[in-house]
Amino acid sequence: MNQAVRIVLCGLLAGAVAVILGLSVLRLAGVEVFSVLHAARLSSALPNWSGALFHNLNAIWTLWLYAAIRPKYGPGPKTAALAGFAVWLIRALTLAHWSSMGVIPSNFLLVGVAVDLPSWVAGAVAGAWFYEATERKPFQALKAA
Repeated sequence: MNQAVRIVLCGLLAGAVAVILGLSVLRLAGVEVFSVLHAARLSSALPNWSGALFHNLNAIWTLWLYAAIRPKYGPGPKTAALAGFAVWLIRALTLAHWSSMGVIPSNFLLVGVAVDLPSWVAGAVAGAWFYEATERKPFQALKAA
């Protein structure tokens, strides 16, 4: 499988894990997820589809970052967690900037930053695991044996 295709597919998996985990944590915390999202969408000057686009691009970027730092830090969950933390930091700074400009409400910033960290780290680890699993070539190993 092509390297770019693996990064995109595994990145989308990482994003899906991050969304599912984030929504689950919000629901367990008693936050009405759809009311927060609806309030953020109403107060936002951004189009409705932009949130999903930015999320998917961030997820793909997470796996690209993992693939880029993997030769230096080694493959595995620690490197994936580092990539997930880096993406969370960039997302938190972006949310803080948008909140200071009034694009999103400040309560959405606090909820988003608190829930995003474990979600993106777990999503990055899941995406990296799948990235490593797709790297192996089992048919070639069988031919060599």
